Amino acid sequence: MSIEEEIFLRYKVNINKLGKYGFIKENNIYKYSKFIMNNKFRVDIIYDNKIKGFIYDVNLEEEYTNYRVKDMIGEYVSNIREEFKNILLDIRDKCFLKEYFMSEQANRIAYQLIELYNDYPDYPWDDVNGVFRNKTNNKWYALIMEINKNKLDKNTDKLVNILNIKLDENKIKELIDNTSYFECYHMNKKSWITIILDDSLSDEKIINLIKESHSYTEEVNEWIIPSSGDYGFDIVDYFNKNNEIVWHQNIKVNVGDVVYIYVGKPYSCIMYQSIVIESNMPNPYKKEYSKYKYAMKLKIIKKYPEDLYTFKVLCDNGVKAVRGQRRITKNLSEYMNKDLQ
Repeated sequence: MSIEEEIFLRYKVNINKLGKYGFIKENNIYKYSKFIMNNKFRVDIIYDNKIKGFIYDVNLEEEYTNYRVKDMIGEYVSNIREEFKNILLDIRDKCFLKEYFMSEQANRIAYQLIELYNDYPDYPWDDVNGVFRNKTNNKWYALIMEINKNKLDKNTDKLVNILNIKLDENKIKELIDNTSYFECYHMNKKSWITIILDDSLSDEKIINLIKESHSYTEEVNEWIIPSSGDYGFDIVDYFNKNNEIVWHQNIKVNVGDVVYIYVGKPYSCIMYQSIVIESNMPNPYKKEYSKYKYAMKLKIIKKYPEDLYTFKVLCDNGVKAVRGQRRITKNLSEYMNKDLQ
């Protein structure tokens, strides 16, 4: 692969920017020249459906090609090679757009997500299937894949880009039409859906759905902790008699943070809302929770009916398990505080 092919791999030209950069159009071919190495060499860049570069020794008026020989690593030739690469990189960054994916719509969606969230796709398996993650917690909210459409529709045989996003389970059932929306390929079909990126849906509609998927990865400074009745401790009985408790701490809570207490079977629901009144205290527990260095003191400020914030409600709002102390999702926070808005 040539230097030009490596630098411009998966980049698409913006013709209008070539002229502004300094390219001159002659017979549908764009040309640009620049002197380097104290005007001893001239670099000519030509765009004719692809970028090609040439370096000429000004004094000899001969093409110089040593910089293309990888085994030549002397300081002089290395400097020429580096200047040539820097010119190409500058042209690429100012006149070309990155082609992250195969289809035009997939690339348009990628550009909009970069603008919205400053999230660039990464490629955990190969160079065609790209994941978009919320950079604050590394959680996925979109996956653009390149697959044969026959994996969705057995009557079709062509490569397409698809988008996998996370949505409400009921919404997924309503959307699936096996034309634009499909049962999710490669991921959990209950909470993810596949959208084909073939311009059958508008970019605006797709971006709005991605925003919903992104919301499942957004976190707030509110927490949930589980109480399972381990070690014979009956938390319901305890809070019938008390409104404060010292709890082991393995999360970075601050005084004033809200902590929801999830009570396991037979209740399986959030039953209490508390507020942190002390944090990072020395852990007073010597036995069952002695592995935790710190503790926090919680004050109960609200008790909920058992049928209000059930495990199903938590699942529907992005909390699929309550195995340890963790932040709640933005969706769950908004759901639980909707009456206050």
